[in-house]
Amino acid sequence: MSIRTKIGSLARWIIPRPLYVKIRTIMLTPELRARFEKLKEEKEKYNQIVVIGDSHSRFFSGATVDTEIQVHFDENGSINYDLGNDKRFCAFDLGPALAYNLNKTGTSVRAYEKYKTLLRMSLISGGEMLICAFGEIDIRAHVFKHIKHDEDYKEVVEIICKNYIDFLDMVRSDGIYPVVWGPIASQKDEWRDPINHPSVGSEIQRNKATKYFNDYMRNECKKRKYGFFSILDQLIDKDGKTIGKYIYDKCHLGENAKVLFEPEFEKIDLGFKDMKTEEKG
Repeated sequence: MSIRTKIGSLARWIIPRPLYVKIRTIMLTPELRARFEKLKEEKEKYNQIVVIGDSHSRFFSGATVDTEIQVHFDENGSINYDLGNDKRFCAFDLGPALAYNLNKTGTSVRAYEKYKTLLRMSLISGGEMLICAFGEIDIRAHVFKHIKHDEDYKEVVEIICKNYIDFLDMVRSDGIYPVVWGPIASQKDEWRDPINHPSVGSEIQRNKATKYFNDYMRNECKKRKYGFFSILDQLIDKDGKTIGKYIYDKCHLGENAKVLFEPEFEKIDLGFKDMKTEEKG
């Protein structure tokens, strides 16, 4: 770590956040400063709900890889911000982050540090809902790499979920209300793409693991009064296979899946507003 980085890290904790953000913004290049201000303006103008996740976070803003803007705030690397057509959401793609690693610092993706960067820059604020969209990569590329027998996947999934929950607890301790968006149905067998979206296990196996992941996370979130929502059951047919018409690029949900999403999100949104009303009351 360079001397400059060490000084920067120390300054974050010594200087009050509003002043740190102001100093940090001044230090950005004019181009990056303009991007930062645009993010702030968009978020405030539309009262946007922030989403963080892997590339599946783009579904919320209606964006694709072609509309992303990379914002490099600090030494933790770039965060992709998506200028999509759904202005209700401000979606940040933190990179190919694993749910398993969210509670760790110093990983290759540095997802936890990026979350803290967004918090520091006031792009995530206390008292707000934060939607977290992680887990699909863990299930598609890692779970079945670490088992010897079919049913062993449950043990691996539980380990991943416990780390994810640990991260959510950290988020809540920052004064933010975490909401989990459950991973979607997995890549179809005939869509295997070892370069861009490597997968281990069959389509049916991965969908079983995804259902177990979502059920586990739903139960744990309920215990903690965190939000959880998913459309997984509507993305899988009676044989446990992925319904391909909702996937636009052999991996991510397309805009046509919003018709499935809206009723589930409405429940989450109303639940959050009711909770905030109770807290005030």
